[in-house]
Amino acid sequence: MLKIIELRKSVENYKKMQLYSIDCISVESSSINDLIRDLEDGAGHTFCEVEKSNMIAKVIAYMEFGLPYEKNKSVLEKVLRICGISKKEVNELVDKDAMYVKATKMNMQKIIIWKSQSLSNEYMNKGTVIEDIIFKIKNKHTGEYCYSTDICKYELIIEPDMAILRNTVRGIEYYLF
Repeated sequence: MLKIIELRKSVENYKKMQLYSIDCISVESSSINDLIRDLEDGAGHTFCEVEKSNMIAKVIAYMEFGLPYEKNKSVLEKVLRICGISKKEVNELVDKDAMYVKATKMNMQKIIIWKSQSLSNEYMNKGTVIEDIIFKIKNKHTGEYCYSTDICKYELIIEPDMAILRNTVRGIEYYLF
C-alpha cells in the first residue's frame, strides 16, 4: 500500500517542519489544523495516493510526538477512514522510540530549537544549553530547570529514574536517557 521508506521520510520532514515553524501555536493544534485543512481541500473529490500518504504521515508524526489521540479522535479517524488504513496499522508504523531520546550532543542539536528575536547576548547559546542539560542528566542532578529565550522555552525535569525535556511553546515532551 505505502512505500514505507517514503512514508518515513514524510513523517520526519513533517516533524521537522512542526518543530522549526515560526508560529507560536502548539504542535497539537498545528497538526490537527493541517489535517482539517487537508480534509476540507479534498472535499468533493477522491484523494490520490500522494495526498493519502501525506495525511497518514501527519497522523504518524502526531502520534510520535506523543499527542493525545482521544482528544482529536474524530479528525484522526476520519483521515484514517479516507486513507483506507486502520488505527492498528498506523500504530505499527509509529516509531515507538521517537519520544525516547538518548541525551547526546547530536540528538539534542536535533530537538532543541534555540532562537531569539533579540540581537543582544542576554541568553545562553544553544551549545551551552545542550552541555548543561547533558551534564545534569548524566550526573543525575534531580530537580526542575528552565531554559528560555524571548520566543522559546524548555523545562528539564530530572527524577532519579527519568528525565523529561519539555518544549513548552510547542507542547512536546521528550524522555531522555
